[in-house]
Formats: sequence, C-alpha cells, structure tokens
Amino acid sequence: MVTSALRAQLAAERDRLLAFGRGARSAIGGFGHLDSRGRLVPDAPIPTFQTCRMTYSFVLSVLLGNEDDRELVRGGLHALQHELRDHEHGGWYDTINPDGMPKIETKAAYAHAFVLLAAASATAIGEPGAPELLDEIRTVIDEHFWDNDAGVMRESFDAGWTNSESYRGANANMHTVEAFLAAADATGDAEYLRRAERIARTFIDDFARRYDWRLPEHYSAALDVLPDYNRDDPMHHFRPYGVTPGHLLEWSRLCIQLSASLRAASLDDGWHLDAARALYARAVADGWDADGRPGFVYTVDFEGRPVAHTRMWWVL
Repeated sequence: MVTSALRAQLAAERDRLLAFGRGARSAIGGFGHLDSRGRLVPDAPIPTFQTCRMTYSFVLSVLLGNEDDRELVRGGLHALQHELRDHEHGGWYDTINPDGMPKIETKAAYAHAFVLLAAASATAIGEPGAPELLDEIRTVIDEHFWDNDAGVMRESFDAGWTNSESYRGANANMHTVEAFLAAADATGDAEYLRRAERIARTFIDDFARRYDWRLPEHYSAALDVLPDYNRDDPMHHFRPYGVTPGHLLEWSRLCIQLSASLRAASLDDGWHLDAARALYARAVADGWDADGRPGFVYTVDFEGRPVAHTRMWWVL
C-alpha cells in the first residue's frame, strides 16, 4: 500500500534529484556531466542524448508545477537547435567537445530517438520552437533511420549519411519506442503508435519470447541474432555482451505504456501486459541479488548467469 509517508518520501527524493540535476547546464550549450556533489565537470564533452534526457526531465518538472525549470527546458532546446546540430548535413552529432566541435560525428539512432523525446515533451508543455524541432527530427527519422520494410530503426550513419552501419541494436530501438510514445501523446498522430508497436512486436513479442524473455541486444542488418557480439567487451556502456536486466525492466514499463496508449487509440493491445509481467519477472530473477550482493548486475548470459557484476546507475 502506498502510504502518505511513502508519498512524502518519494516526493522529497524527486525534489532532491531535480535540485541535483539543475547544476548540469553547461555554458557550452546543453547539459554536461556532474560529479558526485552535483558540480559540473569542467571541460567534459556534451552528449546529445544526455542533453535531451535532461531536457525531458525538466519538462516533467514543469508539469509538476516547477515553472522556473522552463528556462532549463529552453536551454536544452537551444542546444539542439544550435550547438549539437549538424548544420551542414542535417541531424545531430552524438557528442560535442567543450570547444563546440563534434567529438563523435556519427549519426546514431540512439541520439536521434532522444532528440524526438525532448522535442515531443517540450511541445506538450507549449514551448516555443519545440513543434518545429519535432517536425525536423521526424523528417530526419523518416529519411534515414526508419526502415519501414523491417519495422525497426537503422542503427547509425556517418556524418554525411552516406553509409549505414551493418548492425541493429535493441537499445536504440527501445528508446525509439519511448520517443514514439511521447510524440504520439504530443501530436495525436497514431502513426507513432503503429511504429512503436512494430518495434516492440519484433524485439519483445518475437525475440524476447523466443529466448525465454532474455532479450538479445545485438543483431545483424538482416535482424539475425548476434549472440557472441562483444563477448570480449562485457562492460561496454552501450553494447555489452549478453542480456541486460535493466533493459528488461525498461521494456516492461514501455509495454505497459504501449498497451494503455493503444487502448486509448482503439488499436490492438493483446499481448503487451503479459509480456511486461514476463520481462519484469525475468529481470528480477536473473539480475537482482544474482551474486549474493544487493542490486541488479549489469549483464547475464543466455542462461541467466551473471557476466558483468557492476551495478549500473541507470537501472534504478
């Protein structure tokens, strides 16, 4: 039961986290890295996904009544409209250096999904310029990332959009589902829901179900599972070997949200809730306290045995 005391405790923790995060705004543009005391790390690069994620967080803060955080939302949007954008070829860089030059020139679906999330959420609170940004990122996704034949996203391109990577990842597609759901809420466009459903059906109703709810993370361009991908790099922050229990938890929540959104739009939502329960149960059974210590391990193998024992911050 959620008591009034627990609600107060959660509200206090929410407010503490928001206060901590407000220090991340960088004079370069966007949001940078914080140290353990909430101080901006000097000369650290500015990742696009992080700027978008923080912008989204402060949109939620505005929705909670913290109107002063609208200025932080505007700072995030400004960085996406200027410093982080590739003004020559279109789209957004993955990361920029403190001098404003791109550190990583790759155009990744992962980062662009977060641009869509930031633009959609800022549109939902009526922020000027956000609808135009939303239209622009939708065009970039349509022209480059969305593979309508496969029903999933292409992974990445070089800066000039010449070559596409011969790899597809569940991670980028998972965050695209999140962004598509936000865009559907902001615009009422059911096409976003249809795309989110196609991605989820591929990775969850097909692959996760087939692998006893241990979702493979890595695939070829033809969507063949790559079970040994990065076996020699198990601590990779974005593409670790094996199964990631934290992602199973994220997919579980997204399946619940997708079910509710599809019902509201009078679209089919037949399999999502059972899948959400199965993913959650698998994540807890495999990941929690897996080696006798509290917390979720980073990854397990396809038998559920821990591989990377580190407790990663983002799971919580």
